[in-house]
Amino acid sequence: MAAGPAFGSEECIVSSEHHGSRIRSCVVSPDGAYVLTGSNDSKVFSWRTDTGAKVSSTDAPSGCWVTGLDVSPCGTKVIGAGDAGWVSPSVMSLADGVMAEVMRLSGPPDWVHAACFMRTADLMAAGCDNSKVYLY
Repeated sequence: MAAGPAFGSEECIVSSEHHGSRIRSCVVSPDGAYVLTGSNDSKVFSWRTDTGAKVSSTDAPSGCWVTGLDVSPCGTKVIGAGDAGWVSPSVMSLADGVMAEVMRLSGPPDWVHAACFMRTADLMAAGCDNSKVYLY
């Protein structure tokens, strides 16, 4: 990533060329310190927003595309979703920008393409190929 003009300008602040394929999902941590990106290269990266430095990376299960990411309101967990075999959302811890998988949620019975944390409750949602939303 290369640093650019100050935040709030119309110009690009930081750009990245570290993923090996198109980026399908990105989310900023609630404190604004990190941005997480997910790609067709089956990687999830975390980046510092102030420097653009890559902090950590993790592989998606089964080599699938990463199509959905979200950070919990408290900033300590990440939920990820994808296709081609990511049939259960993964929950990862997030500490100082470093991610580590802590659990795979049971079900749903179909591919998970989107996942998010509820902003007002300790719930997660996952949207699937079978046109259903699952709450955890």
